[in-house]
Amino acid sequence: YYCSDFITQQLLKNSRGREVAGAFPDGSYDKRPNIIQYPSDIAQMAKKGITSFHFSAERWSNPMGLTSENYDALRTGWDFVIDIDSKLGIEEAKQAAGLITRLLRKYEIRNFSTKFSGRRGFHIILPWEMFPKEMDYRPLAGRYPEIPRIIAGFVRENIAEELLKIALASEQAKELLETIEDKSQVNPFSLIEVEKDWGNRHMFRAPFSLNEKTWLVSVPIA
Repeated sequence: YYCSDFITQQLLKNSRGREVAGAFPDGSYDKRPNIIQYPSDIAQMAKKGITSFHFSAERWSNPMGLTSENYDALRTGWDFVIDIDSKLGIEEAKQAAGLITRLLRKYEIRNFSTKFSGRRGFHIILPWEMFPKEMDYRPLAGRYPEIPRIIAGFVRENIAEELLKIALASEQAKELLETIEDKSQVNPFSLIEVEKDWGNRHMFRAPFSLNEKTWLVSVPIA
């Protein structure tokens, strides 16, 4: 799979300026930091036993030079990645993704990308190119993870009410919710998570990577 020309080129193209982490079937990661520099790097990682590829949300001038002391010096930008992970099922994840994409379009944000996670959710990605490079006369690249966390909080706040309706209507949630008298007190994000707590060197599954838990592809979708 990873040696096919199309998959190799997609991984190579999308990894530019990013730290790359390969994962083994047991979920452990190969050495970090790492990058994909040549198509042959992908084949070699797969032959070593790597089953999935993960990219950094942050963009770096020199990913291989990363240490805990130089993040701000090497960071050139970051993508805003909304990670939806539904415990209730893929249909509820779809509905949550629909809420978020409609919210983005409400604010005339249209050039985001969406992909299936490969398991039970979706990734909605606003690339660094969409963002202003300064805010309040301060470089935005250095305001990570502060700004993504603020935006994620805004997204969560604006979809919480509708997301609760989706969770309460789910067949999978009925048994769990039977023990709760006041349904309005249910936290929808405990059932359909929308990630909010990024840290430095946060990773997300690469487009067209396999997911070793399901052997499905993390495929971009329209």
